[in-house]
Formats: sequence, structure tokens, C-alpha cells
Amino acid sequence: MDHPSALNSLLRELLRRADEAQRAGLTPRVAFDCDQTLIDGDIGEATLASLTLSGELPTQAEWWSPLKAVLGQEGLQSLFDRYEQARRSGAVPVGLFQALWRAYEALCEAHILEGYLFAATVWYGAPASQLTERCEEVAKRALTTEVRACPKTGGVVSRGVRVRPVMRSLVRALQGAGVEVWVVSSSQRGLVQAIAPYLDIPSARVLGIDLKLEQGRSGLTPVEPCPVAEGKSQRFISEHGAPPIGMLGDSRYDLPLMRTAGWGALIDHGQPVLAQLAQEEGFHVIPSSVVSTLG
Repeated sequence: MDHPSALNSLLRELLRRADEAQRAGLTPRVAFDCDQTLIDGDIGEATLASLTLSGELPTQAEWWSPLKAVLGQEGLQSLFDRYEQARRSGAVPVGLFQALWRAYEALCEAHILEGYLFAATVWYGAPASQLTERCEEVAKRALTTEVRACPKTGGVVSRGVRVRPVMRSLVRALQGAGVEVWVVSSSQRGLVQAIAPYLDIPSARVLGIDLKLEQGRSGLTPVEPCPVAEGKSQRFISEHGAPPIGMLGDSRYDLPLMRTAGWGALIDHGQPVLAQLAQEEGFHVIPSSVVSTLG
């Protein structure tokens, strides 16, 4: 296999750990984060951007209400009214998207779970029978949309994502050696399942945010454990009853599952404090340039 040397080293370690697990009669499983780890970009955020600009966001007050915590009631009402007017006119301007995006980022900063749920619930009110098709449609759109500068969002966020060939190769090598590869993501599970086939990962091996149905339609309440931060470990253990043999991710919210696994590799996007923390805990740190499709 033609991996960068850093990934060859990781592969050898994971295969050694897999052999130890198999000798102990255990199923070796490796967990990967999705966004900015297996792929360049964030499928949940790309979906939020796409649906905003196409005027397809939910219009129910319940979906918008989390933004009250960062905008106040008047600010929330103003944003919603502007969106409704733009949606009805058939053209959502960049400035309106930027305002929504700033509110979303502020919500994530104030309460990461609420922020991630806001992005994950963009299908609120959609019939359950339509969810798979809609997720596959938006994933295909994201995989063919420009990843870098995005004029339609004013450069705030790309509406595109790209599979990282180096990571797909690592996935194939692990699976070829009898290791189960699982994705544990804080994006909505259906969206990540739509990306999984492009990574040669079975969609059944994706754990993400699941939402309870309300009268046959996608709701706002997550199924617990919700895989955000410590919830990633809780979700994996609830699924398998045992930790993975390793975890690869890119954010501080992936560290809890690395600790649970006892082995981790952090994709470093230029955050020295996070990289130092990962190193101090004994995890590998891999520069994003080693795996990125963007150079």
C-alpha cells in the first residue's frame, strides 16, 4: 500500500492491536470520525448551507428556537422573517446566510450539543420515508460542489465535501485484515450513511445523530446516547459493549473516544493547543496536509 510513512506506522500499530484482540477472542473494531477526518469538509454543515441557500430549511418555530439563546427573541424573529421573505421570493442572499451561520457558530460555542443538534435536525418535519433519498441527494450534491472558496456562501463555509483517498486506502487495508471499521460522527447519521459507500464502509457501520420520529416524521429529540463529545464513547459502547481498538479524529470532541480506546490519532488542522494536549495524552498527531485532498 502506498500510504505516507506516518499512516503506514499507524496501520502497523492498529494491525498489531487487532491481532491481540483476535487472540483474546474479541472482534477488532477501529472508529473514525467523518467530517475533516475521512473527508475534507463537513457534510452536516454543507447540508445546512445548501438548504439555506435553496430555501429548504424547516419553517417551524420549534426548529429555529435554539437560536434565541444567542440572538435574543427580537434577533431571532428578525432573522426568521428575513428568511421567510427571501424563501418566498426564491432567492436567499449571501448576507442572510452569513447571519444564520454566525448564529449557528455562536450556538456551537455556547453549547456544542445544541449547535450540533441544530445542524442535524434540518430535516425536521420530513416524512421518514423520504429521509434516505434526501440524504443521498444532498450527499451527491456535496461531493460534486466546490470545496474551497464558495461564492454562494461568501466564503463562510463550503457546500462541498471530498473523500480523502489516503483515508479510504487506510480503511480498505484495515478491512482487508479483518478489522471492522466504524464511523462515529456528530453529524446526522443518514447524511454520513450516504457518504459511507464512497469510503467503502458499509452504511450499517455508521453511528451518528439519530432523531426520534414524531408521527412518522423526523423530529428534534435525539436518540440517546447522542454521539457528541463524551457521547461518542457512550454510543460506541452501547452498540458493541466494548471499546474500539483505536480512534482517529480531528477535534477535541474525539478525544474521549480515543481515551476509551486507549489509542488515538488526531488529524491536526493547525490548532497547537489541541495538538499538544493529544501528544501529552500519548496520542499520535498527524498534520492535515498528510491526508488532505486539498493540498
